[in-house]
Amino acid sequence: MTPPAWLFAQTTNFTALLIAAIVVAGVVIGPFLAKLAELRYERRRRERREMDMAIALRAEISAGRERVIDQAREPEANYLLANEYPFGPSDRTDFVFESLKGEIVVLPQAVIESVVRYYKLAEQSNRLIDYLLKDQYLQQGPDERRKYAQNIIAALKDQDNAAMDALIALSTFMGSRHRAAAQPMHEDLRWLDGVLNTLLIAALLVILVARP
Repeated sequence: MTPPAWLFAQTTNFTALLIAAIVVAGVVIGPFLAKLAELRYERRRRERREMDMAIALRAEISAGRERVIDQAREPEANYLLANEYPFGPSDRTDFVFESLKGEIVVLPQAVIESVVRYYKLAEQSNRLIDYLLKDQYLQQGPDERRKYAQNIIAALKDQDNAAMDALIALSTFMGSRHRAAAQPMHEDLRWLDGVLNTLLIAALLVILVARP
């Protein structure tokens, strides 16, 4: 049985409207999708950069903490108190932090606060140790020198505690990034589903508006 001519005409009109709707949706939504893809790329690039920064900072702080532990442990501390002489030169090899000072603001607040506190205490400890070599220190009496040495040991212990806080904050942040990256396919599928739904809704709206 041959379909009526009016039905064929309506089918043809519907097909034309559907094609027009898809074209219009592509023209309207295409730039939006391109911008969205660009933003997604920039976000992933930023996340990779944040992970690289966290890994480098954790390595440097871990190395610095090992040195602090060696300096503040009981034999070295007792030697300093007994001899009133520095147990080693100050450590100013924190090149990672120096190179990342301008970028660290992109990390979470808890990470920034703990990392900055560690490096601030590290610099204070270095200055205290540097003073041991100055004439002003050597000209002080035994009691003053012993008290100053006790202050250095206390500062090193504070630095050790700050290092632990920073390492915990960095490890927590890195763990959250690893968990988020473990399901990239699910995220992409959700994003694609949203795009397809948007295109479908746009096409239906064009059809409804254009139909007589």
